[in-house]
Amino acid sequence: MFRKIYQTIKSIAMKKLITMVLFMISSQCIFGQMTWVSKEIYQYDRPNQFFGTKAGHYLISYGGGIKIVNSDGVEILELTTSGIFPEDVTYAALGVLEMPGSTFAVGTYSYGVDTLSGEGWVYSSIIRFDQNGDGTLLAKDYDYADYGTLKASLSDGSYVVLYPGGGDAQIVVKDTGGEVVQEISLPGVVDLLATPNDSLIVATEQGLVVMDRYGNVESTYPDFVFKKIKFDGMGRIVGVADSTITLLSANYQLLAQAVLTGEGIKDYTAVSDTVAILTTSNMVRLYSGELSFIHEFPLIGNETYRYIAMNKGWIALAGEEVYGDVPSNQYSTTSFIKEYSIEGTSATFTEDIGIKGIDLGSSVMIEPTGFFPDHYWVYFPDAEFTVHNYGPTAVDRFYLRNLFTKPAFHEMTILPGGEVTVTWPGLRKLATGGYPSGTVIEVCAWTSHPNLTFDADADNDLFCTDFLVNNEDVFSQNGLRLFPNPTNELLNLHWQGHIPLDNPTCRIVDTNGKMIKQMKIGHLSSVVSISVEDWPTGMYFIQLINGDGVSHSERFLVIK
Repeated sequence: MFRKIYQTIKSIAMKKLITMVLFMISSQCIFGQMTWVSKEIYQYDRPNQFFGTKAGHYLISYGGGIKIVNSDGVEILELTTSGIFPEDVTYAALGVLEMPGSTFAVGTYSYGVDTLSGEGWVYSSIIRFDQNGDGTLLAKDYDYADYGTLKASLSDGSYVVLYPGGGDAQIVVKDTGGEVVQEISLPGVVDLLATPNDSLIVATEQGLVVMDRYGNVESTYPDFVFKKIKFDGMGRIVGVADSTITLLSANYQLLAQAVLTGEGIKDYTAVSDTVAILTTSNMVRLYSGELSFIHEFPLIGNETYRYIAMNKGWIALAGEEVYGDVPSNQYSTTSFIKEYSIEGTSATFTEDIGIKGIDLGSSVMIEPTGFFPDHYWVYFPDAEFTVHNYGPTAVDRFYLRNLFTKPAFHEMTILPGGEVTVTWPGLRKLATGGYPSGTVIEVCAWTSHPNLTFDADADNDLFCTDFLVNNEDVFSQNGLRLFPNPTNELLNLHWQGHIPLDNPTCRIVDTNGKMIKQMKIGHLSSVVSISVEDWPTGMYFIQLINGDGVSHSERFLVIK
């Protein structure tokens, strides 16, 4: 009887203690929830790796590079390959490892082209970054030039790279100088870890395989089939497959298992006393270190969540924020980090702007794209945009975007309920199917990064309008009108305003530099017509020159 009373009191005390700890942690988080949004202007940006560092920061690898972000949302370090491969292009970062002393190793894939011969090359590499973010090239491997992922490091500083391949995967061990010291072939490899004694734990489609660094198999566990494996900070292994998460001891004994009902596991993180899971239905589920269920909360918003981490009692999610309209394919994304408390609270955002109207002006410029004969750029040099603030928060910085133009950044204040009109001289639209004169084209644009952060409602970001391309309104932003362009009979020339030249000459040359026509002009205030009906099909350049050489040049097409 006394035993039952003791157990009851102990149970009540433990529940109160857990409740108090959760309250203390969540209260602490409410006052410091961090958010970070990428400021890069890529059209479609998304993270490909994310984890908490030993120093209490976050590392995110994404389209804009590799950044270390502190708990205040401030970028404190950038790991960049700029200057390491000055002659080549680094296409992707394939795996980032945190090394001792707050240093990092990064696997990359790069390519280059000889501009004279046209010969190209690709290679993989490993770069070691110090505490200041300065990188040192350790390896430049032309033999293994595929998309290998840097997965682990060994006690002597060697690196383990996984090349999945079409059949057997290649597990390649490289020394500190980047030389290949061991190659291991194994079918169906999906993930791997390295233990402190340099054993390799390999997750395959046939189960776990444990081997030494030279590929000698020490043991196999066909009952444990995982898609991802991680250590939990206590030397134990946490593996996931579909909707099941499993805890194994350091000697591969089954300790615990949990099954998620009706949803899968998108990502997870494991520390010594907590396992946090991001589910496919955008839920966060928390378990104890022994996989006892603790708590869950939903992730609300338009964001796409991909990765989860825990850092000093905080839960952090990484993914993509969406601006614009996904169903119509008029949108952009940017990478983000957002912290949550244990209870599931996070910072809220009330910034909400969108384009309310577009005035494209009355004139456009049309020019060939150069990559397809029936594709043309239509430029709108006089385009104006009305941007409305739908939210309760003033916005003083934002981007205008569309699919074909470099985003335009604006710094001006839009009060709640107010609006501003801004210009975007570089706006352009891709027209396909031949020269667009006389056709109606749809032009769409949207806003992004209000106050350089999230947008509370992406549904009002986008605005589209139609424009009738009138052949007589085609002109150059530099002031010289050429119409029609392309042409097959007559080319009309007209300069908008005074020609800033003394005794100017008009000269027309072909793509080989051969002069086709030349004439003296005092001004072009009236239209000058040139017959081109006998000229071969092709591109030509009209040049305004004086004694100092060519001062202005425009191109046009003759099409028969």
